[in-house]
Amino acid sequence: MGILETLSKVNITEKMWGEALENHNVVPDGFEGVAFYRVVKKVGNLEKGCVITDSEIIFAFPRIARIL
Repeated sequence: MGILETLSKVNITEKMWGEALENHNVVPDGFEGVAFYRVVKKVGNLEKGCVITDSEIIFAFPRIARIL
């Protein structure tokens, strides 16, 4: 499953995703080889603090590095 397919579950379109990346509302991040995106400003239904991977969305996740 790809990132756009995962985002389609919460009605985030490819256009919205592209704009969010351009505006730095979503930033790429990673920890110990795990790549993900962090939502830093609200994007559609995704609030600040969400973490997005290729296969899932973790809602209201504070800082992944602190927990991993």
